[in-house]
Amino acid sequence: MTLTRLLLPGLAFTYGCSKDCPKGSERRDDGLCHLLEGDAEPTDTASTDTSQPDDTADSGDTSDSGDSGDTGSDELSFGDPILTLGSHVEGGAGEPITYEWVDAAPINDDWAIVVGQGGYGIVSMADGELVHQERERRALRVDSDGQHAILGTRSDGLLLVDVSPGEATRGAVSLRPAGLRGVHEGVAIDGSRILVGARDGGGLLLDLDGTSLGVLPASDAFAVGLSGDRAIVTDDDILLLYDITTPSEPIELARATMSGEGRDVSWHGDTLVVGMGGVGTSFWSTEGDALRHRGDITTSGSALSVATDGTYAWIGAWEVTVLVDLQDDEPRLLGHETPVYSALGVASSNGRAMVADWFASTALEAVPGVAAPEVEGPDTLWFSALDEPSRAATFRNHGPLDLEVSLEVDGEANLSEDAFTVGAYSSHQVTVEWTGDRTRGTYIHWTTNDPDEPTGTLALRLADQGVGTLHEDFTLPGIELPDGDESTWTLSDTRGKAVVLVYWALF
Repeated sequence: MTLTRLLLPGLAFTYGCSKDCPKGSERRDDGLCHLLEGDAEPTDTASTDTSQPDDTADSGDTSDSGDSGDTGSDELSFGDPILTLGSHVEGGAGEPITYEWVDAAPINDDWAIVVGQGGYGIVSMADGELVHQERERRALRVDSDGQHAILGTRSDGLLLVDVSPGEATRGAVSLRPAGLRGVHEGVAIDGSRILVGARDGGGLLLDLDGTSLGVLPASDAFAVGLSGDRAIVTDDDILLLYDITTPSEPIELARATMSGEGRDVSWHGDTLVVGMGGVGTSFWSTEGDALRHRGDITTSGSALSVATDGTYAWIGAWEVTVLVDLQDDEPRLLGHETPVYSALGVASSNGRAMVADWFASTALEAVPGVAAPEVEGPDTLWFSALDEPSRAATFRNHGPLDLEVSLEVDGEANLSEDAFTVGAYSSHQVTVEWTGDRTRGTYIHWTTNDPDEPTGTLALRLADQGVGTLHEDFTLPGIELPDGDESTWTLSDTRGKAVVLVYWALF
């Protein structure tokens, strides 16, 4: 396989599995394809056989950016790859919102089910409109096969919903399986079978009445998936593929180690996507009852929800919803979209996605053949002391095309550079020296060629407390790892140790 690149003004397209340059370009001594100007004819400046990619084809430093490698074999047009079809936000000024959507599953191409604190809702894949809400007990996990949806509550049993009526879906059946004790996590449904990630209880297989059919061995079954007589379970960072033809006697077919703990699974055909939280998203093939790793992608936020329809994968990463192209074997991140509130859950069908957007439900659609750079810039740069001379500001490009950045200072500060290019899936640092009165505001405004989030502002602020300053002492209940025994801790007694303060945690 060769990796070649066509460079256009302001853009960078990458072509994989190709020995010849695209029409209208020529390969030169640097091993790259260059666009011809006017009627210029190609010159034989380099061999068309580049069996070893030239190092200059690297788009930049990707050590902390989750470089997804080969960016595909098809030419991408510059533009926003994600179209927002609409969002539904309930309530107005002073009116309460009666739900908090945290997960979603497709019913069909037109409708999806979302779940959360307010039970479940039926929403339109066309515009995100909430057409009905059932105020059942709180549900935090959901999966659907188009006929039924299974809702997981984590600690209060399961709910089975007949979703075959689509927008007319109503009601739920409560299931409280005898084998479901303690906290459960992921849920999956396919035909007459339900699979629940029952943590130390393994993967619990049930029928539609909630009767136990069997248990898939796992010490910490979390995310799960079903496809006919095959099942997937994540066991910490282990990915397990089972044959469940005879549910009471499951057969382990394959296992693989991931780079992080599995937190959500989406399975379509032979395409398996696993969300691993802050570690990123892992992509696999299950063809031939084997687990073949196709690659990992990291993004901003935390990949706690994933969805795939085979062509695309969507990642609900809290602060962004991410679109990934799966047409080539190696996944390619195309772009991301900022949610209305928070992308807590995501579902997909036929190129569209439904985002469980906390206080909203948001419908998105992939735009075929389109991609763009995706900027992630800091909003605040904290200086920990009055005499700290400078700090580094990091700008990341999560897209497959080059990101062009320009900076403008509003106040008193010096920059190591005010214009630069960030390569695909890479990052770039700028040194910021705060030269003015630090009790007054200084801002750095940035402008980019990101089509949907082109601008932003970086504020320079003096931290109240920071590196090298003594924090006010306090005493709180806590635990010390790895033992996990709870006791009372005083901050000053832990000098020299790493201390993690938890102000808020998932319910």
